[in-house]
Amino acid sequence: MARTTHEAAREYDNQGTFDIFVLENDQDAKKVQFMINSTEDILAYTYHGIGMQSARGIGYERKVSCLKTSKDDPMGTCPLCDGGDPGGVGKIKTARFIPLYSVDENKVLLWERGAKFIDNTVKGFINRMVANGRSLPSLVVEIVRNGKKGDQQTTYVTYPLENYQSKDIADLDIPDPEGSLIAKWTKQDMQQYLRDGTIPNPAAATTNAGVQRRESRVEPESRPGKHAEDAAPIDTSRGTAVTAPEDYF
Repeated sequence: MARTTHEAAREYDNQGTFDIFVLENDQDAKKVQFMINSTEDILAYTYHGIGMQSARGIGYERKVSCLKTSKDDPMGTCPLCDGGDPGGVGKIKTARFIPLYSVDENKVLLWERGAKFIDNTVKGFINRMVANGRSLPSLVVEIVRNGKKGDQQTTYVTYPLENYQSKDIADLDIPDPEGSLIAKWTKQDMQQYLRDGTIPNPAAATTNAGVQRRESRVEPESRPGKHAEDAAPIDTSRGTAVTAPEDYF
């Protein structure tokens, strides 16, 4: 089990089906509600990166869940930690996913973001909501992409939408990316990979089918019936932004 917390994942930073949140092109935008009350609700995982190649010959990294639950776990807990190249497969990496409810699409999406984005944008956003007596899930915001596809200077800007009624999302399930976006290998799978490069169940590396779901931790609306215009002001001139290279699109 590689689930951890946003803060705990810092220790590694320097070393059913569901959909992902994507804004592919410049000025693409979506209206969403954040399905978190604090950064502790962000889905954070530790993983190992496995070099893969698509059917079109394009190389990419496959995330494989690390079997360690803390840095203090003994040798032998995770074969990839013990037997992999410390600068390659053996390196522990982190992945964070922000669950969003898409107002436009009426479904839950996961947005993969890095620690810098969470610290510089999401944490401040939450603090402003708390200071003004609001919970983050009650606010409808528009996220806008500024940057062409592949542009390493891409930024994302959030705008509060004052005339949108938020939806009660307390009972919505939040998907768990572990087992789909992040593969779950057994010790035997890892040992086999280290011996001869065998990828267990390679078909699963290109699908997110069969993902397990976890119960939502979004708290019920503390002030039911409130509209987005009651939200705390959050940079209404231009919003908040973060730059690449956290942009994976």
